[in-house]
Amino acid sequence: MDTRSERARAVLLACAIGDAAGLPTRGMAPDEIESTYGPPPTWWDRDVVHPTKPGVPEGTVTEVTREILAAASTLLGDEAGATIRERADTVPMGWRQLVRAIPVGIATSTADPEAFAQAVWEACGGECLTRQEFQAAALLAAGVSLQVDGTQERLSTRYNRLWEALHLVESLEPRGTWSPEPDVVVATRRAMNIAMQVATTPTQILTEQFGSSPEPTRMVPLCFGLSTYLAHWLSRYGITRIGGDTSLMSAIVGALCGEAKGHHELRRGSWMQVEEVNDLDLTSLAERLVARRPAPADDAADDDDASDEGATAAWESPNAPSPFEDPNSTRMTRRTLFTQVSPPTPLGPARGGAPMGRVAYMGQLVLNQSLHVSSFPEPGGDVWGDDEGMELVGGIEVLRAAQRMGLEAVSLAPIGEGPHASLIEEILRREGIINAGPRIPGMDNGYRVTITDDAGQRLVVRAMIDKCAVPTHAWAEFTQTMGPADVLYYDGEFAGAYGYDYGDLGNDDAAREALLRLPEHVRLVLDTSSRAQMPSGIPFDNTVFVIGQDEVAGMGTRMTGDRTVFDGSRTFDGAAFEATRLFDCHALVPSGPEGAHFSRPNYGGEDLGWPTVTHCPAPPFGAEDPLEARHVFSGVFAASLARGLPIERAIGLAVCARALATATSGPASCPTREEIEAAADALEARAGEE
Repeated sequence: MDTRSERARAVLLACAIGDAAGLPTRGMAPDEIESTYGPPPTWWDRDVVHPTKPGVPEGTVTEVTREILAAASTLLGDEAGATIRERADTVPMGWRQLVRAIPVGIATSTADPEAFAQAVWEACGGECLTRQEFQAAALLAAGVSLQVDGTQERLSTRYNRLWEALHLVESLEPRGTWSPEPDVVVATRRAMNIAMQVATTPTQILTEQFGSSPEPTRMVPLCFGLSTYLAHWLSRYGITRIGGDTSLMSAIVGALCGEAKGHHELRRGSWMQVEEVNDLDLTSLAERLVARRPAPADDAADDDDASDEGATAAWESPNAPSPFEDPNSTRMTRRTLFTQVSPPTPLGPARGGAPMGRVAYMGQLVLNQSLHVSSFPEPGGDVWGDDEGMELVGGIEVLRAAQRMGLEAVSLAPIGEGPHASLIEEILRREGIINAGPRIPGMDNGYRVTITDDAGQRLVVRAMIDKCAVPTHAWAEFTQTMGPADVLYYDGEFAGAYGYDYGDLGNDDAAREALLRLPEHVRLVLDTSSRAQMPSGIPFDNTVFVIGQDEVAGMGTRMTGDRTVFDGSRTFDGAAFEATRLFDCHALVPSGPEGAHFSRPNYGGEDLGWPTVTHCPAPPFGAEDPLEARHVFSGVFAASLARGLPIERAIGLAVCARALATATSGPASCPTREEIEAAADALEARAGEE
């Protein structure tokens, strides 16, 4: 099958799956959905049917899919499209005319904008259309058409296709009768900007702005916004909880972004249920629709046959300096598809002459009670332990590392009231760390107990599981004041929960609000740590993920629902590549004795290419590599960025700091700046000799 036919089939199948997924909640209000079904499952996980349609098999489609298929038959001149032809000039514009744009997009190329516009005009209502209704239909058709011609199945590529679709429709000559309704292109632009820039899940604000009505002039901006936000095609099942015409909404979002999952995954067994239940033959229909498109340009074929000698593979091509890395860049740090009404200040004037910044730690500090025993007892036995004192662990090493690098360290960790809180305050004061965290009355900070035996085996006991919940706006009050050279370090281990209950994301609201208020020029170092969790709304273009190999595999598998990322993350460089491919952000994978692997997204071209991965070797490591050494690594890296160092130098310093921290037995601590720099210089000299 022609790859364009495969993508077309994926679009049709995504529409059908979306339609079927939305059937159980179609026409219901959000509270009614919750009371009827409870926690939202995917539609094939259990027997979920609409209350008014008991006994309907799972995967059953509605008239939404049937209208799309009938419109396809009309384009092909089949008998099944006769009904549409009879009512084409008499039925006012509505959702039926809108979804007819989907097969038009499959069958019509955008290479000739005028011919494309005429095809949409004729298929979706002609003289019956208002100007805004034509815009809505043209946007949907353009989004589908650009998918069919696409070559890359990536989130970034889909962003660009939606951008192309909007600008194509914006350039078309106006068609349709006058209407007082808002311009659909303008509304769609606003919806996409909302989806890309809010630091929380944009579903609520999008539905507040545009509703969930099947009216095409509202439905299309809403669906473009949802398609911009959704990081993975399967995530659209959240749409079924919005309420309203969920079948129509899910089908349109499937049409706009289903191909990104498309012709590789939709053929697997669970998806075939839709075709079997409804007796659909989407393969031949897709092939016939694509056959109406012009053949691919001859020059593209010639390019494919051309010699590769002297060329660089796309996934190895050098990238333009990103605004994250280049202190003198005049580019804005927030990537956006559209020019803002109040654009952020260009980066160069703000950061270029800025002094050294601060490292702010956003997370929680945990006290650790250390005990030592000669050996662990048999199960049920007792043993005497030696008290080795209580100290701060985890994120404190990030703050200490920033200090060792000569920077001001700011703790945003919440402080309660009680003996543990007082001890934390005393430690911060004694070490000269600025304590800017919120005060939480009515609860004390928690602690854990670590027991170590003579053989070095360690047992961690969570002795107090109460967490200090951060007020929603507490962290934001600080982050919105951060300067151009400051770096915010987000600790994924302790920022959401307290490091104990990994299913509890108690402080994620505060984290999202802090990121929402984060100025455009501030860089974010996000260490997912062993939780492999993160808040929604992270400004990926201005972020470095510090993420382990196993964490990439786990997080990617949850996102994609398949083994693609798991298999790709079997090596350190593969893990860095997959992390950037998933999130379109810089990713840094600490690789232990192998050093670190750094992956860059490609922000240099009109279309985002595959990321590039750089390996930074490490000096010899000690016998142990405890968790504290990773915090030393992350802290030195964040501090080096705040000092204005190039990112390669920052990674080299971080790798050397981690290696030196493992050189002695016991808890890892950050070495001095002079020791770190000397080790990094020696490492660079050795690399130069090789």
